[in-house]
This record gives sequence, C-alpha cells and structure tokens, in this order.
Amino acid sequence: MYANQPKYIPSMIEKMRENNLDIVYGSRYDENGGICGWSFFRKLTSRVANFITVQSFNQSVSDFTNSFRIYKRDLFQKLIPEVQNKGFAFQMEIMVRAGWRQAKIDSVSIVFVDRIYGKSKLGPNEVYLYLDAVWRLINTAH
Repeated sequence: MYANQPKYIPSMIEKMRENNLDIVYGSRYDENGGICGWSFFRKLTSRVANFITVQSFNQSVSDFTNSFRIYKRDLFQKLIPEVQNKGFAFQMEIMVRAGWRQAKIDSVSIVFVDRIYGKSKLGPNEVYLYLDAVWRLINTAH
C-alpha cells in the first residue's frame, strides 16, 4: 500500500485550476511538507537525488522523485512518448522534460507516511538507473 494520501488531491486540483498549471505535484520538501517512517539512509538518498537533479537542470522543482502528481492531459500525452526511463528515473525525467517545454509547474506541501504493506523498490540498481538517466538527459539536446 502506497502512502500518498488522497486528502491532498482537492488542494492539488484547486491549485491547478486557480493558477492554470500544467502540473501540480505533492512535495515532501516544501516548507510544510515532510516524511514519516523512513530511515536516515532513505531520506538521504531522496534528498541527494533531488539535489543532483536541481543542480543538473536548474529547475525549481522541490521533489522530482515523488509520483504524487496531477498533469494536464495534453501535456502528459506529449511527454510520455519522450520518456525513456522507469521507476524513480521516470518521475525525474518527465518533470525535466516538462520544464524544457516551459510547462507551468507548482507544488502542494504533503506529509508522506511510509507504506504499511509492501516494500520500496529503492536499491542500488534504482540509484544507478537514476544517475544514469540524469547523465543521459544532461547530454540530450532539447
């Protein structure tokens, strides 16, 4: 069971409508956001992944690795054929590509409570795939 809480969806929809946004994402790293139940290593990995992405692409997205998002359909349909990655790298890549298209993106602060059932897919392979995806995007003409 994943831990993105549906209670944030109305705020996300409202923000999207009021500001005519293309993407609204839930951010664990905005001022009132947070994470409950993660180990220090898991928090550090997420923070480092987001830091690397912000530094690499100079985009003002505070949480590239969270999948809790709302997209305008037309933008999503344009982006999906371009995306080459899966998992955490997919989450990052689609936001980078949206930024390259000058999409209007904003966030809603969320508190992420770790899942009760199941297990995260984060492991050494996911970290490698993420870093490889960042490197390949840096070298992509846009």
